[in-house]
Amino acid sequence: MSRSATHGNEALRASSRLPRLFPAIRAFARAGRAAVAPAFLAGLVPTLLLAACQPRFPGAGFPETSAPEEAPAAPLSLEGARLPGPVTLLACGDVLLSRTVADIIVRNGYRWPFRHVRDLVSSADLAFCNLENPASFLGSPYPGKPAEVTFRAPPGALFGLAWAGFDVVSLANNHIGDYGPEAIRETLEYLDLLGIARAGAGIDEESARAPVIMDVRGARVAFLARAEASWSVVSATPSRPGVALADRDLLASDIAALRRQYRPDYVVVSVHWGQEHDRFPGPAQREFGRAAVDAG
Repeated sequence: MSRSATHGNEALRASSRLPRLFPAIRAFARAGRAAVAPAFLAGLVPTLLLAACQPRFPGAGFPETSAPEEAPAAPLSLEGARLPGPVTLLACGDVLLSRTVADIIVRNGYRWPFRHVRDLVSSADLAFCNLENPASFLGSPYPGKPAEVTFRAPPGALFGLAWAGFDVVSLANNHIGDYGPEAIRETLEYLDLLGIARAGAGIDEESARAPVIMDVRGARVAFLARAEASWSVVSATPSRPGVALADRDLLASDIAALRRQYRPDYVVVSVHWGQEHDRFPGPAQREFGRAAVDAG
């Protein structure tokens, strides 16, 4: 199977600050990733992934609209068209490798959190999750944030994501910046060395908004990730690492741009928002999701 990944506007170099405790990361990256097993899910369709971790999204209710009746369109001709191959996507929620999980990884190894799900994860053509913590020895705790909800994992914990078979992670959430820009930057470097694509955070605003483009089974899949703005989200700026915020107009612009430049068969958008333990998206989230779908 042919699989390749491109991060829209940057290819981070390996940092000279990489801790000597993890020299095997370089060997792991050079060795490459094993091909995944045959797919098990239904064919991938344009998907909006929703995750909840923050206060509710303010806004008006979801508008009901009705389109005027139109004459049926003429049948489309597929002669000469390039049809994408069947692709399967496995989408997971938040993955937290900090706190108690980090303590157990130190005792039992990086495979421990994923030992019961590896076969499932690696069976998909593309496996995606939201990485809810930086992986770094650098940085300082976010000011004013309670220690019990300030997350940071040891970099070696990222081996588990690669071993389990995850291909893409979203970093657009309210915890990736818990230890500041330095920890974000180092997390990006480790993920790049391990060959795990990442979306939704970057060394600056442009790279945080950039898509991940993956070619698999003859199809091209684009990933974008965004996080709802809140006091605990470290947003990227033109000169600071951080997260891409969930701005409707910017998202529509980015989707249009990636469709022109990369011509993907599928576009997947992950949005980190809402309140913990809510089971369904609220009206404003539905409105935002509808806008993302309409944007392509």
